Amino acid sequence: MRKIPLILIPILLLSLFPLSGDGAILQIGFLAAADNSSDLSPFIGWSNVAGALGVAWSRIVEYGLLPTYETMNLTWVLTNCREADAVGSVINYAEGHAHVVLGPPCTRPAQVAGSVAKYLDFPLILWGPPFDSSLLNQFEYPTIASTTSSTLYQAKSLMRMISYFKWSEIALIYYVARSDLIPRCTPLISDFETLVNSNDNLTITYRRQMSVITNTSYATVLRNLKELARVVVVCLESDEARRNLMISISENGMDTDEYVYLMVESRRAGFSTTFWNGTDGKNDLALRAARKFFVMDNQKYNDTTTFVQEVQTAFSRPPFNCPNCTNISPTISQVGPLGDALLLYAYALNRSIAAGIPNPTGTQFCNIAKGMEFLGFTGKVIVNQNTTRTPIFVVYNLDTADKEFPVMQIAEDLDDSSDRVESTVNYYITLTAPESKIWGTWGGTAPLSTPLCGFTGTDCPKSFTDQYLAIILGCTAAALVLIIAVISTIVFLVRSKRLEEERLNQLWQVHFATLVKPPQKNTMHSSRSLQSTVTTSTKVTINSKKDTERHSFYFLNNDSVVARKHNFRAVFTKNDRAMFRKMRNVDHDNLCKFIGLSLDSPTLISVWRYCSRGSLQDVIAKEEKKRSDVLLYRMLPKQVAEKLKLGQSVEPETFDCVTIFFSDVVSFTTLASRCTPLQVVNLLNDLYTTFDAIIEQHDVYKVETIGDGYLCVSGLPHRNGNEHAKEISSMSFALLKAIKTFRVPHLPKERINIRVGLHTGPVVTGVVGMTMPRYCLFGDSVNTASRMESNGKPGRVHISTECKNFLTDTIGGYQTEPRGEVIVKGKGAVQTYWLLTDDEIEAKNDGESV
Repeated sequence: MRKIPLILIPILLLSLFPLSGDGAILQIGFLAAADNSSDLSPFIGWSNVAGALGVAWSRIVEYGLLPTYETMNLTWVLTNCREADAVGSVINYAEGHAHVVLGPPCTRPAQVAGSVAKYLDFPLILWGPPFDSSLLNQFEYPTIASTTSSTLYQAKSLMRMISYFKWSEIALIYYVARSDLIPRCTPLISDFETLVNSNDNLTITYRRQMSVITNTSYATVLRNLKELARVVVVCLESDEARRNLMISISENGMDTDEYVYLMVESRRAGFSTTFWNGTDGKNDLALRAARKFFVMDNQKYNDTTTFVQEVQTAFSRPPFNCPNCTNISPTISQVGPLGDALLLYAYALNRSIAAGIPNPTGTQFCNIAKGMEFLGFTGKVIVNQNTTRTPIFVVYNLDTADKEFPVMQIAEDLDDSSDRVESTVNYYITLTAPESKIWGTWGGTAPLSTPLCGFTGTDCPKSFTDQYLAIILGCTAAALVLIIAVISTIVFLVRSKRLEEERLNQLWQVHFATLVKPPQKNTMHSSRSLQSTVTTSTKVTINSKKDTERHSFYFLNNDSVVARKHNFRAVFTKNDRAMFRKMRNVDHDNLCKFIGLSLDSPTLISVWRYCSRGSLQDVIAKEEKKRSDVLLYRMLPKQVAEKLKLGQSVEPETFDCVTIFFSDVVSFTTLASRCTPLQVVNLLNDLYTTFDAIIEQHDVYKVETIGDGYLCVSGLPHRNGNEHAKEISSMSFALLKAIKTFRVPHLPKERINIRVGLHTGPVVTGVVGMTMPRYCLFGDSVNTASRMESNGKPGRVHISTECKNFLTDTIGGYQTEPRGEVIVKGKGAVQTYWLLTDDEIEAKNDGESV
């Protein structure tokens, strides 16, 4: 093949498949490697891939995808992945009015050319080997699409598989043989290690990059690995490396059911007989190890044989004119993804033309291509939101007859996040074989990350006899000793129980001499104390109690007790004494604790702890008082309620600056007419319960509700400086947000909306009424806030000029827009404003009407 200079090669495909009429010409640019580049040619060389474009054009014509285009003008530049050549080619193609460039096929030229294409807004479609994950950045490369995928996709899928089988420790072995211009294992391992480092459930216990792939070097690596891992990830870039590894695995005894090897490939071939077939007489060793391998590969071609024949035929025709270009290897070269790249552009251009865009820019092309699906030469092509191909990986295994079968299918779909680790990934795993078949060559059981006997085989669980023989003998001897001990213990316990009962009986017997009468309290002093003290305590001291016919009051060990007199003497049985012991153990704040009986007193008396809280009636009265206080605090501010409880008058109070909130349910009368009275009450109760919950999160006082009207204020009775306007605004936004999700139970399709009005100014507060006192607001500010609400619109916050100035000038950070003048009773026409919510600000910035 002759060397082609870095210009647009004037090779015109007058008509691969002539059409009738004078149709347009589709201008296609194509970047590939020259055939004299031994490192690149097998993968992206012209004579190994270019014919796919002829096959793709035939498919486009057959399907009628581009009826307005009569011919395709195909030109190519063989850049050999040189960055400068790739950039120059893209610029020349763009200035020459090409529709699209297929390439560059290497990562580094694609990065540089992609930046140029972004500036020119010119479309590029990548078709080379799996590329670096940096090209997934849609911000940096918005005009790039691809029919291949990033190595990050396969790294993610490998993580899925490992997680699916619950493996937590792995080893890595990889070998690099390809040019660093089209690497595979290096970026794949790098992406995989990055993912592992951010995953707390997976650890790499051993890692080795092979530089020599002889059986001896492999043996050294395997011996080291044997003590650290049983699950091994393998990425190798030559058949020799694959077969030598398998032979070494068997020779070192690491082909047992404890081991599993995960080989990652991108050949679209699954298991290949070249993995184990050779001429050195060691095929059986290699095959024995292959039975312990999984192979993760891209989905296979639809019909490899037919596709290769069509490519060979296309090479023999113009503009290729290469009848000797017959060495087509779809498992090595990118011939299939190249054909899919032209199909992708045709499908996207078809959709673009239908949308009225006959010649889309690079950005337009990529936006149109997102979400497209079509059947390509390499299987189903799905274009995701990164405008890259969503790969479908298939995991293969060998059955007991050494025949390949699919184990599972994994599809990956990354979003357009610039962070290659944190990007969201949608994926699904489809198991395509039963567990029994998957693990057939492992004896039917999945290997563990760590074997039961450990990596060295010395940590096996002991047998029952080895583990428990000494314990059994010891237990037998102990049993004999125990029998003797039990007999002795029974005798001891019977005697101890009797002694313990006698001791416990002493606890409930109170000697009369230990009961001390309390001193009598001075009546006159007590009277003066009562007059000089205002208290709500229900406690009563024992000093003020007098003995009665049935009760006496004493001190017992400095504790107040009550003695109940019993006019009889009794002989207590064993059960009675047991009952007294139980009674003495019962203790609760709401019970008078039983202390015991005084058997040596003049009269039999039972002694009980004195309850200083008073009678049950006293306690109930205090609990009811607390409830009434809670209710009162809900009706009035606490400081006002406290004054009213003490019989004090509440003087009017002036507040120089507060912010008042009025709201009203839109079309409430119409809504109420469709409800029963009980349903109206339930509706308002549900609505105001929602509102009340929001108010509790702000420094706001709810003044009252009248029907569907709602009045709140901030800045009183608690003065909060300049925060009142901020608190009311935040509460208003929260109420409007909550009302969007509020539903009427009996009218589920009905939507509730409110008008909101705000004003900032002075008010006077006072309590009106005695029988049913109300805390009221007075002043022109209340009327102004009410007018803001009544002249507002549903779902919006209508504010006065004073409120607007306070929010934007005094506090800052709020956005408003003029509403216009509104007629306010007593003031005439006044300028008012809308206070914008976050959603309204966003809509305004997007150019939408609020």
